[in-house]
Amino acid sequence: MANTANLLWTIAINVTCFVGFYVIGATSLLGVLKTIRYGFAKLQHTLRGSRVATPENTFIASVHRHLPVELYRMKNHNQFNGGIADCWYSGPAGDLWVEYKFIVTPKRDDTVIKIELSELQKNWLTSRHHEGRRVAVVVGSKEGGVWFGGVDWKIARSAKDFRDMVMSRNALATRITATVC
Repeated sequence: MANTANLLWTIAINVTCFVGFYVIGATSLLGVLKTIRYGFAKLQHTLRGSRVATPENTFIASVHRHLPVELYRMKNHNQFNGGIADCWYSGPAGDLWVEYKFIVTPKRDDTVIKIELSELQKNWLTSRHHEGRRVAVVVGSKEGGVWFGGVDWKIARSAKDFRDMVMSRNALATRITATVC
């Protein structure tokens, strides 16, 4: 990936220098090079994949801190193939696919919490579940997270039920470990 990016940068510089001297003149060449450099930096960022510190990603990292080092895990992000669960865990007892969401828990007890999954995510999780694979949705919040195994995420819960089901990040990590080890 880095070699591709460096090759693109080299080509951009050569083309810019050629065009710059023969078409627009040397005085504006510096401005053109700055513009291309900015575009190249954005291209490199895209090629590497962005790692934005969202509440969801921060929550995932806070759960992963409690996992044993030897437990294999892979954070998935594929902009070309949507719906795949956020994390894959693997151990001697099998695999586990977990989709993470993060919410601000409503203050009113009777507020219904609907887990916001895309259609692709719903289809992917349901299909894997019907194949006999272990899947879960973990809905994180400031207080901790709620584990919805299988397709239990389809059931709407009240904010009170959600708060009653909240587990600590350490308890979530223990559940993941127990499922795959």
